[in-house]
Amino acid sequence: ATYDGRLLRYEIDLNLGGEGKLKDGYLLTDDHVWILGERYDLWEVPCTGTVPQDDTSKMSHRLGGMLRFTYRHHFSSISNSNITSDQGWGCMLRTGQMMLAQAFKLHYGGDPVTQRRSAGSASAAGVDQNIANWFCDKPESPYSVHNIAQLGDKKGKPVGNWFSPTLIALVLQELVEQNSIKHDNLRVYVADTATLYFEQIEAINPKDNFSPLLVLIPVMLGAPPLANPIYFGSLLQFFHLPGFLGIVGGKPNASLYFIGYHLDASCQLVYLDPHVCTQQALMTVTDASRETLRESNFLTMPITSLDSSLVLGFYCADRASFDNLVVTTQKIADSSGTPMFTWQHSAPLGNKRESLSAYCDGWRLVSASEQEDSGEFKPDGDDDDEWEEI
Repeated sequence: ATYDGRLLRYEIDLNLGGEGKLKDGYLLTDDHVWILGERYDLWEVPCTGTVPQDDTSKMSHRLGGMLRFTYRHHFSSISNSNITSDQGWGCMLRTGQMMLAQAFKLHYGGDPVTQRRSAGSASAAGVDQNIANWFCDKPESPYSVHNIAQLGDKKGKPVGNWFSPTLIALVLQELVEQNSIKHDNLRVYVADTATLYFEQIEAINPKDNFSPLLVLIPVMLGAPPLANPIYFGSLLQFFHLPGFLGIVGGKPNASLYFIGYHLDASCQLVYLDPHVCTQQALMTVTDASRETLRESNFLTMPITSLDSSLVLGFYCADRASFDNLVVTTQKIADSSGTPMFTWQHSAPLGNKRESLSAYCDGWRLVSASEQEDSGEFKPDGDDDDEWEEI
């Protein structure tokens, strides 16, 4: 089956004639990878002994720059328990840490592709190390497994039990709020019913004094255990957005952090895996210990194995990027006919255009040509005349 003909290349023979196409003497196939807002093209060489410059090294650098948190052991016991390792139960906590760390990298300019701002005179590597230290395996680190598990315990999930996607989103929201001054008043909004209400967002983040915003959206994509394929096309388009933080979820009873997809003759999701090893507790981040947070392998999983219960994450640096998130995700939902989440002003309204205009106050959906000129993402297949003023 083709879940979205504009994205999934199960119909690659129709588009490329089954032979690919030549560019500068090389065979270019539609074999590419998207990782959190960046596309990486891969090449094949038909009859020569030289390999052209492709994006493999750039992609490897991007993967290696991400923070991969895995199971750890021999840390101090969590709260009043005797638990000193999160092996077997902490994968959702670790993948939540990974998504939050990526949000901080965007927030502080430590991401190699989408740097929002500089962090004083510190290099991206210095920003990266500072962020990693916030996730060390000790109570003093604000986003340690200790603090996540203890807050989960207060919310009814005893230490040592597996978190649901919704619970990890709510716990991360509260932890960031506790440290919001440290993070320049970074705000977090959790849409725990898969509906985002502008009135609620306005209450925590006034539009006339907008602070950077982390949006976490727990979703259920069909009946368990596996996601309904009808959502796959829309899901993949999110990986094109520069502020997308990926997906926390995975396969049944095993949480992974999905950061992109590999599109060749099929579709594979690219992920970071907290289960790959159980390492000694991370107490501080040095150049040597940073290597234990680095993913060197390219891990993929068929999209058809995706669990139905997930958390989507988005980072909005300013009001303009939030406005663009609303418009773009609404367009993706409209084009698919099966939205994963919805935007409303307060109580659900019958006319979604009214709900948007109530918040946006004269906000206009930009045309396709304007988006192309500005470099903003436009879902494939949209014609200029489909865009209209609100």
